[in-house]
Amino acid sequence: MNNFIRILIGADFVPTDSNKDLFCSGDVESLFDNKLLDLIDSSDVRLFNLEAPLIDYSAPIMKCGPIIGIDKNVINGIKKLKPTCFTLSNNHIMDHGSSGLECTIKTLNDNHIDFCGVGDNINNLSSYWIKEIDGINLCVYTCAEHEFSIATQNSAGANPFDPLTSYNEVEQISKKSDFVIVLYHGGKEFYPYPSPDLQLYCRKFVDSGADLVICQHSHCIGSEEDYNGKKIIYGQGNFLFDDGTKIPGWDNGLLLDVKVSKKHKLCSLDYVVLSRKNNGVVVADDKEFKKIMSDYKNRSNNIKSEKFIQDSYSKFANHSLSILLRKYDLLGNTFLFRFLNKITKQKFGELYFNKIYLRRKSFDLQNAIECEAWRELALRGIKDYNEKRGIRK
Repeated sequence: MNNFIRILIGADFVPTDSNKDLFCSGDVESLFDNKLLDLIDSSDVRLFNLEAPLIDYSAPIMKCGPIIGIDKNVINGIKKLKPTCFTLSNNHIMDHGSSGLECTIKTLNDNHIDFCGVGDNINNLSSYWIKEIDGINLCVYTCAEHEFSIATQNSAGANPFDPLTSYNEVEQISKKSDFVIVLYHGGKEFYPYPSPDLQLYCRKFVDSGADLVICQHSHCIGSEEDYNGKKIIYGQGNFLFDDGTKIPGWDNGLLLDVKVSKKHKLCSLDYVVLSRKNNGVVVADDKEFKKIMSDYKNRSNNIKSEKFIQDSYSKFANHSLSILLRKYDLLGNTFLFRFLNKITKQKFGELYFNKIYLRRKSFDLQNAIECEAWRELALRGIKDYNEKRGIRK
């Protein structure tokens, strides 16, 4: 028996049309370089977030944002990576409704791949995966923020992040585990730092018994901190997600190489920088590794300052405000608005929302979002309206 187990943790894993045929034929050698395949093969546990339902037919739900789904036969390539467990609690797992989830679960079961993070309803789901490996009880708890994928009393879906229940669950499972990993699917896309609230959420997971907390979903490599002797990682980037996106940071991710022992808990945490190449993924060369890890360490040093976290997020929020407000104003989605915004290089939108819309609606919006009673009332009314239109709650 080893003194430790070695765990590889990959982030968002999404086979796409560009590499579907290679996955379906099982040709992983054309998608991943030998160095990465050797790393995967030499580990004891391999964890990934599967962010695309595996489907046998298309059944897209009504939602805002992109809809993802991929031919279930990509499993032929996926299983060659020997995944120990897939976490499914993310914002895309229900993009093809209950049929997409059922097909995903059946495909994983048929190929003897463990999973967690989803269920038939909120009272019947697997929020965590636990297994004894070489005498070490390893537990992975996973949850997602609320984005069209969450299980309800009456419908299937992902395990939600809920401050009323999530911390209690982690506290309970920590009592029967030697090492608890929390995979939190949330945070703002393309933002490499924790928001003030996200930092509080993740620290609370540590206080509740987590030994390692990792935020996924941001699609960019973020930053990290040590808190009460534990490690929190705010943004892992992608493992594999080749959809043609050109946003800076999309092409890279951190594969975490973790060694855990029963006596010493986290023995070591090493970083493998991944880089998209063609429609696959390779281990980054030394030059790219040094550059990305240097930036990562600088960002991690920045978030030691509470003032930096507050100031940085305020700048990000101010930059994003006009985009956010389009969700709340019907004018923002009209052809005329988009046309005027385009020919003025976004200045019309900034002028309208910052000088006109906010002047009339800023306090109404603050109250509707900030006040628990108003927020609950608005969500209930909107969800009921969407349910009547044939959209799942």
